[in-house]
Amino acid sequence: MLRKFGSSCFLLAVVVAQATTIPHLPPDQLTAQADVAIQGTVLRTWSEWDTAHKYIWTRSEIQVKRVYKGVPGKVVVVNEPGGVAEGRGMQVAGSVQYTAGESVVVFLKDYPGTGYRTLGWGQGKYSIDNAGKLHSDHSIAAVDVIDLKSGSRITTPVNFNGLDLDVAERRISSYTRQGAAK
Repeated sequence: MLRKFGSSCFLLAVVVAQATTIPHLPPDQLTAQADVAIQGTVLRTWSEWDTAHKYIWTRSEIQVKRVYKGVPGKVVVVNEPGGVAEGRGMQVAGSVQYTAGESVVVFLKDYPGTGYRTLGWGQGKYSIDNAGKLHSDHSIAAVDVIDLKSGSRITTPVNFNGLDLDVAERRISSYTRQGAAK
């Protein structure tokens, strides 16, 4: 009985690991692949079942302060898998979480059927601290980030982490112009 339980745990761990391996998106690719890139403030979050009552999604409403790419409205809703709804919980390893009042820079992809999601899991969300520095989302630590060219695991993805907001904004604008010129 104990051996069977251990095997089940091992199989579960393998499934979770496979589900949380993602390709590395350097800042230029992150910007190029995003449908929308914005700075804003999280107004509220809530969790609810999808229409088929199969999956729980956490919705985060972000008031847009600055647009770097795309044409969002004044408020965007970002949808991430997982959360608690009607007393039932669903957890997805590496899923990005937002907090009401949080100041963020986010790169979003508009997926048919689910709407905006954070691009590249935690690679597409940066919190802005009171000093105006960007910080990678902690959820990136829960996933394996892989360089697609070499196949090797990246422990510290190259991104906007630690940059001053104004420096990050100049880089994002530069990447956006480069993408438009292609």
